Amino acid sequence: MATFETSPGVHLHYLVDDFTEPWTEPKTILLLHGNAESSLAWYAWVPVLARRFRVVRPDMRGYGASTPMPRDFKWSLDVVIDDYVRLIDSLGVQRVHLVGAKIGGIIAPAASPCSARVRIIISTLVDRPVAIEVTMKAIEATT
Repeated sequence: MATFETSPGVHLHYLVDDFTEPWTEPKTILLLHGNAESSLAWYAWVPVLARRFRVVRPDMRGYGASTPMPRDFKWSLDVVIDDYVRLIDSLGVQRVHLVGAKIGGIIAPAASPCSARVRIIISTLVDRPVAIEVTMKAIEATT
């Protein structure tokens, strides 16, 4: 179980799936789950995506295996985006592709201040095989 301390007392759980050839440097995809979900929401995508890309699936703070947040926590896009930027930094990733579903699809475009490091791809069709193919083609089309 991989975790990252994004701020004092707050640990984000994340999974890294990478079944690419070990001598390659694959592009990294950060999959952002929806509200009341976890990184497991992306499980069906892993067999297809992880053959070609390094797939990082974090649990947003307060969800999945990440640290629960107090009832009076002041949620903001800035806090959540900062968590993901810190995770990317801790993994040593220079550029990442964001794929978001539901609330993750709202968070992804809000990450535009990091646009030099982030390519945003929004998908809300998590369980649709055609969405997986469209996502892979969009990522592969970038340099």
